[in-house]
Amino acid sequence: MFRFNDGSRRAGMLVAALASAWAVPTLLHLAHADFLSPLLLWLAVASVLRTGGTMLDRLVPALGLLVSGVLIAGLVTTFWPWGLEPVPIAGSGLSLVVVVAGVTGRRPQLPRRLLGSDLLLVAGGAGAAAVAVLPRLGTRGLDWAAYGFVNGDRVRHVNLFDTILRIGGYPALNPGEASTALEPAMLRQYPAGAHFLYATVDSFVTGGDPGTALAGANHYFWYASAAFGLFTFTVAWAARRVAGPQIAGWRRAALVAGICGFLGTGFYTTMLWEGFDSQILGMALLALLIAVLARPPRRAPEQFLLVGALTVAITYTYTLFAAPAAIAIVAAAVLSWPRVRRHPWWAITMAAGFGAVAAIQPLIWYLREFKGAEHLNTDGFIMPLPTSVLVGLTVVAALGVAAPVRRRSPRLRTLAVLGLGGWGLTVVLFAYNMATVGHQSYYFRKLPQVLGIILLVTAGTALARLPRFRPRAGWRSRAACAVAAGVALILSGAVPYGTVKFDPAGHLIAADTTWGQVWATGRIGAPVGDLLTALAERGMLADGVHTVVFYSPDGPQNKHASLILGALNRDLGVTAPQAYATKGEDLVGHDGPLPASHKGLVAFLACLDRLTIPLRVVVGDERLAEALNAYATTHPAVSVVRIPGLPGPSGPGG
Repeated sequence: MFRFNDGSRRAGMLVAALASAWAVPTLLHLAHADFLSPLLLWLAVASVLRTGGTMLDRLVPALGLLVSGVLIAGLVTTFWPWGLEPVPIAGSGLSLVVVVAGVTGRRPQLPRRLLGSDLLLVAGGAGAAAVAVLPRLGTRGLDWAAYGFVNGDRVRHVNLFDTILRIGGYPALNPGEASTALEPAMLRQYPAGAHFLYATVDSFVTGGDPGTALAGANHYFWYASAAFGLFTFTVAWAARRVAGPQIAGWRRAALVAGICGFLGTGFYTTMLWEGFDSQILGMALLALLIAVLARPPRRAPEQFLLVGALTVAITYTYTLFAAPAAIAIVAAAVLSWPRVRRHPWWAITMAAGFGAVAAIQPLIWYLREFKGAEHLNTDGFIMPLPTSVLVGLTVVAALGVAAPVRRRSPRLRTLAVLGLGGWGLTVVLFAYNMATVGHQSYYFRKLPQVLGIILLVTAGTALARLPRFRPRAGWRSRAACAVAAGVALILSGAVPYGTVKFDPAGHLIAADTTWGQVWATGRIGAPVGDLLTALAERGMLADGVHTVVFYSPDGPQNKHASLILGALNRDLGVTAPQAYATKGEDLVGHDGPLPASHKGLVAFLACLDRLTIPLRVVVGDERLAEALNAYATTHPAVSVVRIPGLPGPSGPGG
């Protein structure tokens, strides 16, 4: 008869758990249910954490840790032979969780406690995601492309996502395979964290089949929309977490509903049509980091792990936000120094390890001659956060952190320093822009947006100053919460009470219109649906032939459509110069014969003179076709295809 001691039994359980960590993802893959593996991995991570006393307060940090782990794992998947195949990723992740549980002796467990405001959080996040997808609903055929390729930034995001799907890792670490598909600037200096995360998710959704670029673009729209819902949910959760038990009941309901309404229907929905996909995820991660710093887990090593992992994720997702993240970390470390001092080796190890990993991305950029100081002066279109909103949030946040000295905690001091630091970063970048280029830069206008999120997360502390009206438990308490949530939604502007009034030329809305209404009703988009449909009907869409197109008198629309074709052909790395050269005005529909001295034509032909690849130029205009055919007779690398009746811009933006 065999007898096993406790050590043998534990070793046997560990081996069995490791075997299950690979067996379960394999069986799910065989059952075409890979999409369940990430959910299982999320629950597994949450079950070995010990932060949070409620279900959501455990699941949200676990999700942040899982996202960070995926982005760090990309440094490995870029080089291993399986790319983004779901079984190796899920099996490796579950194995790591099993090992951690075995080493720490933690048994899987999840808190069961739920809060009444959890329902508001989930509903608010789902509502924001619904606003993001609403213009897409009801479209037919390729009409969804008006929103899936809403602008040039979104085309580049889709292109980067699709490239990661195809090569199975970070393009910056594998430039040989990525260079033909990506514009040089995207390969050289754009953070790919969000795109890598969505590509990993897509691998589990599709069972590891990258599919076509058009299918990838379709999927990407849904992931980016879901990320907007996650952003709204996370910021509201972070504000609730930071406010702490000092607010409860109707005040907590008002806080959550107000933030979800403001983010899900107001100014921040402009990020959907501006193509700020990485920024959206980056701000969600930053909000989570602030919550972990301001109200840390009871176990300091667990906090250090979360802070380090989230710092890497923020840096890889939107590197600009590493600056406010660093301010928050330093402030929390200094103001909670006794906590750090009690665990010096944990703090040093986590800081050194995660700091080194976070530095990899900017280090690669600088090795490839990235000029960060010049990049901060980049110009570009961006909707500015209204000054009145920023000032109002600042006043509310200041009321929250300016508690009497006897009540002032490291939590409130950390939030105060972070708010001041955010304002300081904004002022410093403004001064730098004015001293070097004499005007505000694209990135300067980004900082008030992230500052707004920092202030929103802080603003919940101000609700502790409201009168402590406490209705009796039961229906009175639930009624008070419902009324408070409804009032907060109205005050946040989330409840529409007028018809949509939008001036697309000036990007202006009426006082009774929200930006969420503008996007949800499909008022903003790229008028490319009919064009892509016509090309698809002729077998010329994503057919692998280098192509640019002229279909509109508005040159930027030709450029945009040509960029889309390059992304779908996965050759934007070589066709981008020609795509940008199609932006000349009045090349289509010119009044009379097209003169050889036409500025737009001269610029395009000059670009063709530097052509190193065969190029197909699709046109509908007869006069432009004649001019291009005359050039093509002496330049055999250029082929001109005229499609009489080629659809012009139609739909939103047309």
